Amino acid sequence: MIKVFIEPLNYLVSVTNNRIIKLVFTDPYVYRKFCFDVKHNLTFSIDNEIIDLDKFSFIIYNPFELCFSDKKIIMALYKRIEKEMNDDEKRVVQKIDELAIRFFELMQLKIGYTLDFKDHMDLTKFFSSFNLSFMEQENENYLQTLCQYFLICSDFFNTKLFITFGLTNLLTTDEKELLNKELQQYDLVLIDISFSDHDQSPTLMIDQDWCII
Repeated sequence: MIKVFIEPLNYLVSVTNNRIIKLVFTDPYVYRKFCFDVKHNLTFSIDNEIIDLDKFSFIIYNPFELCFSDKKIIMALYKRIEKEMNDDEKRVVQKIDELAIRFFELMQLKIGYTLDFKDHMDLTKFFSSFNLSFMEQENENYLQTLCQYFLICSDFFNTKLFITFGLTNLLTTDEKELLNKELQQYDLVLIDISFSDHDQSPTLMIDQDWCII
C-alpha cells in the first residue's frame, strides 16, 4: 500500500484508486513555507518502506513548461541509447570513427597544420550535434504531453512520486480522470500543491464561454 504522510499537518493519506492528491493553501505564508521545503514536509512510503524522495520523486515547478530537452532528461536518453546498442550498432559507430579520423587526416594535409583529435567520438556530443531528444506532442493535447512526460520520468529515473504546483488547475474534470487512470496503470502518485486567494474582489472571473462573471 502507498501512503503519504504530510508532516506539518500530522496527516496520513492512504493512496488507493485516487492517485491525485491535491493540497490547497489559503494562507500565502504557510503555502510558501511548505513549498520551499516540500520534500522534507512529505514522507512517501510503499508497503511501509519509506522512499527517498531525493531519488524517486520529480518536481515540476512550472506545469506550463514540460521541458523534454531538460539536460537531466537528455543525458538519461543518451545513456539509455548507448546501453541498448548491440554489436552491429557498435560497429556502425566504429565505422563513423574511422571515417572521421580519415577526414581529419585529409583536412590537416589541406590546411598544412597538424591537428590534434581523439581516435574515437564522444557519443554524447555526437547525439547532441543532431539535437537528439524526445519528440514532443503539440500543445493542443496537453494531457497527452503530460502523460508522456510522466512516463519518461518514471521509466528513466524510476520516479514514484510527482510533485507539481497548480497542475490540476490546467485540467478539465475528464482530463483529471484520464490522468488518474494513467497514474494507476504505471503505479504513480501525483501531489499537486496550489494556493487559493479568497479575496476575489480585484480579480476578473472568466467562465467557459469567455465571459466575465
